[in-house]
Amino acid sequence: MIAIKTNTNVSKVICSDGTQYEADIIVIGVGIQVNTELAEKAGLTIENGIRVDATAKTNDDHIYAIGDCTFHHNPHYDRFVRLESVQNAVDQAKIAAANICGKRTIYDNLPWFWSEQYDIKLQMVGLSKGYDQVITRKETGAGKSLSVWYFKGDTLLAVDAINNAKAYVYGTKFIKSGEKIDKSKLADPLAEFKPINLLAE
Repeated sequence: MIAIKTNTNVSKVICSDGTQYEADIIVIGVGIQVNTELAEKAGLTIENGIRVDATAKTNDDHIYAIGDCTFHHNPHYDRFVRLESVQNAVDQAKIAAANICGKRTIYDNLPWFWSEQYDIKLQMVGLSKGYDQVITRKETGAGKSLSVWYFKGDTLLAVDAINNAKAYVYGTKFIKSGEKIDKSKLADPLAEFKPINLLAE
């Protein structure tokens, strides 16, 4: 992607396929590059960050790692992930502290994120990677309130909720429980938005 500047303001985005988009504001999220220099010198295993086990311990029995720099296994999705999230760092810190104190505790948290931008509140739960279907639900008469639901087959992977705390809470419940959702009701803004009503029969 190439951003074309007019004076100090970006006015256009040109994509690699030649498609052009006019824009008043462009927000680019680029993530981070993990600084692993110290970890490498300590002889730690590096794989998309510092690889840790379910207790937040590295391959060195005396070193634990937490936060954005860690590549850790998420039991719910059964794969290793690196999360750039405050909540993940807090959760891993609790796990590491418990294990350092001799209380064996396993990391088994569902990823979640949030951000507030002016009158927009974004709440996200789960990881959408691998989805094959997306359902967007816009609540009737709710202004800037909508939610995006990511499925792989009949399994709910993640939910993005914009000004819709209910969708975030319900999405968390469904992802944790594994209960199947009636997608036709979910997609229908006139269908009552309650967990009991969204369950597949």
